[in-house]
Amino acid sequence: MLAFALSATFPAAATAAILAGAVRAAADPLWTTWLVRETTPANRATVLSAVGMAGALGEITGGPPAGRLGTRFSVARALLACAAVSAASVAFLAAAGRRSARPADVTVVRREADTLR
Repeated sequence: MLAFALSATFPAAATAAILAGAVRAAADPLWTTWLVRETTPANRATVLSAVGMAGALGEITGGPPAGRLGTRFSVARALLACAAVSAASVAFLAAAGRRSARPADVTVVRREADTLR
């Protein structure tokens, strides 16, 4: 998104858009695989549904302000603002990931210990 916002020519913008699409296409299955691995079968559908709803909520709440920035100033500024928000959210998710204790692993260890008895 940042490269697309800062591109001055059509070929640069097209290349940035194609690369961003390829990265998203590769990241989505990885994200879904990670979610499936980290959730229990009993709540997996709920988690996947909540993730989808959170994405839609982000588009609903972030789209109009980004559109307003694009209309009032420029599309490039709106894209830069969206890139900044995305970068901040990645930083928050990374920090949250480092703090999580991975309770699913504890459950698996307890179940294995119970079957060994």
